[in-house]
Amino acid sequence: MALLYYALHLPVIPAWLLLILAPGAPLTRAYVHSGVVPVVLGCVYGVLLFCGAVLGFSADGAGMGSLAGVTALFSHPVGVLTGWAHFIVFDLFVGAWIARDAAKLGMGHAASVPILILTLVFGPLGLLAHILRRVAGGHGWRIA
Repeated sequence: MALLYYALHLPVIPAWLLLILAPGAPLTRAYVHSGVVPVVLGCVYGVLLFCGAVLGFSADGAGMGSLAGVTALFSHPVGVLTGWAHFIVFDLFVGAWIARDAAKLGMGHAASVPILILTLVFGPLGLLAHILRRVAGGHGWRIA
């Protein structure tokens, strides 16, 4: 299981490095701003979810209907890996959106780097920081 944990990062780490260090590069557009990483990790997530929910590789009482069920879900290695795959793919997806949105609004990449790092480490806080930066810069709340 530890090997799978590290393997989950193989498509994600290069994507974050490209997003932060080479935001306008063709490789960044082709890799980070495409569906490549979400598709790969989405498949892994689906297999892990199937193993936990259908094949029974989960703790007794695991589920999403109560706090106790979620706690049990994350008390099993398959549940933790499923959750981790979910977190890292969504954090990267949000980071890529932040980079595109900031570029579209002319916010400058250097000012986006700390927010991207915040998103990498603490996903929702990075998104919050970007939205607050949008509002402070007169770009409003609408993020569509």
